Amino acid sequence: VRVGLHLTFVHEPWATSGRLIRHWGQLARLLATGGSDFAEALGAEARWQVRQCLEHGLLPAHLDSHQHVHVLPGVWQLSRQLAAATKSAATSTSPCMHLKQVSGIVAWNWLSDGRK
Repeated sequence: VRVGLHLTFVHEPWATSGRLIRHWGQLARLLATGGSDFAEALGAEARWQVRQCLEHGLLPAHLDSHQHVHVLPGVWQLSRQLAAATKSAATSTSPCMHLKQVSGIVAWNWLSDGRK
């Protein structure tokens, strides 16, 4: 049986820090404004999730993510790096598939949340 790893960065507290990101729009803002500290924290959480699979004898056949956040800039590159490092298949969704849908929603969420 082949098993994929569904990386989770939203709706669940991170195991590495307890950080809770409630929705993908919040994650998108953090990716854009959080700088290298946030990128390092995201990478640590992703590596922890992959390590949990490997330490329990599961080699992921592919990587994807909750709410398809792996297509967001910063997460896409990270998930591709982890897939290559574990010799897993590339993530199961290309960023091009969702770019048109996601980019407008991210911009709208960013602007509307920033005006509250």
